[in-house]
Amino acid sequence: MSDLFKRMIDIQNARLHKQRELMDEYDKTVYVPAIKQLQEDCVKEHGDHEKTKHYSNGWGWEWWYCVRCGAKHSENQYNK
Repeated sequence: MSDLFKRMIDIQNARLHKQRELMDEYDKTVYVPAIKQLQEDCVKEHGDHEKTKHYSNGWGWEWWYCVRCGAKHSENQYNK
């Protein structure tokens, strides 16, 4: 790995670390609770989530998302 490439990666990683550090408190106190409430309201208002198509990674994991609230649900894990 070239010195310039390593420096670029270090700069990008430092920026990412700082972004995560600055957003941590907001995510814990505002963002995550709001998303959880949104997903709970989706079920309360509609009875259940509305599924998208099923996705599969080809390695035994299948999942789908709710088209209204974005909740991700795993259904099958074949390679446990």
